[in-house]
Amino acid sequence: MMSMRFIARRVFIAIVFFFTLVLLVLTPAARAAAPAVTIPPISSWTCSGPDYVCGVTHYANYAPGDYYVRAWTRDSYGNWSATPSSPVKVILTYPPLSATCSVSPTSGYVGDTFTWTHTTATGGNRSYTYSWSGGPSATGNPNNLEGTGISVTKSYTTSGTKTGTITVTSAGVSQAFSCGSVTVSERPDLTAGAPTVSRSPGMVGRDETLSATITNSGAGSTGAGFTNLFQRADTYNSSTGAVTNVQDIGATNSSTLSPGGTVAVSLTTSTSIFSNTDANTTRYIRVCADKINKNDSIGSITTESNETNNCGGWTSVVVYPALTATCTMTSSGPPTGFTGNYTSRTYTYTVSAAGGAGTGSYTYSAWSGTDGLTGSAPSTTKKYTTSGTKTAAITVTSAGFQKVAVCSIVVQPIADLIVTPP
Repeated sequence: MMSMRFIARRVFIAIVFFFTLVLLVLTPAARAAAPAVTIPPISSWTCSGPDYVCGVTHYANYAPGDYYVRAWTRDSYGNWSATPSSPVKVILTYPPLSATCSVSPTSGYVGDTFTWTHTTATGGNRSYTYSWSGGPSATGNPNNLEGTGISVTKSYTTSGTKTGTITVTSAGVSQAFSCGSVTVSERPDLTAGAPTVSRSPGMVGRDETLSATITNSGAGSTGAGFTNLFQRADTYNSSTGAVTNVQDIGATNSSTLSPGGTVAVSLTTSTSIFSNTDANTTRYIRVCADKINKNDSIGSITTESNETNNCGGWTSVVVYPALTATCTMTSSGPPTGFTGNYTSRTYTYTVSAAGGAGTGSYTYSAWSGTDGLTGSAPSTTKKYTTSGTKTAAITVTSAGFQKVAVCSIVVQPIADLIVTPP
């Protein structure tokens, strides 16, 4: 007679190996009598033990549906049971669908290209089709996200938050997954007005202050500050737009500019923007918004709706030669026959002007100097009663520019003059 320990062991082995499964095709009657159970997805089945036959071995190649199984047990001596268990109905299903997706970049501007991409998919029968959706949902709306395939690209014509969804289909089952959103902004559009010159005509050797107005004509903010570049050119053809010898003068910085906003910019040059070769000619000045130097085609704000209209019109500037003013001194009176500066003599100071707007354009300030000088004409006279260093100065003005002329002499007392008899 078998011991209770032996019987318990046989029962334990029967339980352990119940999941050694063999597929059977049963009669309709047997099917009707079999209880229904839903087994886990195939990917979750595991194998264990030297005598265990994995469930996945029997089910991996079967499509989803109703199947009926019986189980045989095998004891520790390797003997299989004579009869299988009662049939059990097993409902095979594909693993549930799962997918991930993304969009790049996650922010940008109207007209930019955004790429919506499926990254992973699992479940189903591992054969997938994809469709994309998102947007206002109105039929034919250009801002709808549409398309099929692993990825789609999209450019939006309006600003706002745009969402994307991918629908994955496998074995007749479809499921939608959110792919996030993108923030689409309107683009700015910077334009520059024609500059003005604080003192026109221009002049060689004189600093200048250039001014202009920058406007954001776009529907979006610049989002950051930008640089404005002042330039000059030797020639400009208004009919063809052709220019020669364009050179950078200097730059100023502006802060963020809102849609429709304007900002006044100005640049005062520390040195003259005109050289002697520019004298008696016409040169041209302009300003460009969002431009760093003459070789820069985009600037720091790379999101403008129009990158070709950043530069304003050319302003013509007539250039005068540099203004010069020279003071000279002559003397007359006793003692005659002697050279040198003495208190007994009369001294004449004369200023000579050249350049600027030319003859007829000069005006003169009052003379000033040691012991008091009077008069505003180009010449003045003075007789000194004391010795020492004497100065005379006068300011000449032409075309808004001033030049100071100065004379300096040393006057000796007449008593220092010693006459030696012949």
